[in-house]
Amino acid sequence: MKSTFQIIAVATLITAVAALSGCNDSTAPAAPPGIQPEIVNIADSFEYQVKSIDRYTGGYSYTWENTGTKAAIDHSSVVSKGVGTVAVYDSDGTEVYNGEMSASGSLQTLTGAAGNWTITVTYAIFSGTVNFRVQKA
Repeated sequence: MKSTFQIIAVATLITAVAALSGCNDSTAPAAPPGIQPEIVNIADSFEYQVKSIDRYTGGYSYTWENTGTKAAIDHSSVVSKGVGTVAVYDSDGTEVYNGEMSASGSLQTLTGAAGNWTITVTYAIFSGTVNFRVQKA
């Protein structure tokens, strides 16, 4: 029969493991379920890449710090099927860009308020590869 000390020690260990498993690096954004994007999210530069997506529908938003009032968006994606969009909102919540993922292109957002911007990626039955970058302009 186990001692009370052993039971308490095991319970404490299980609680500690469960608590630590919920911790993550606050600089690494969470991934939406169903795809595994590679993301670099630092002040004034956001990069997003997914090597392969197959018929995925869903979306996810990321907070990105832009110390400027505009951003340049560079696309380099391959869309085999469906639609993928990128929308960018300034720190006031105003939409400053909304466009489909494309093979290539360099575009610029409208002028917005500096601070924490939101980048929303949305897929509708999307297949292909995704690569885009948003940088302070």
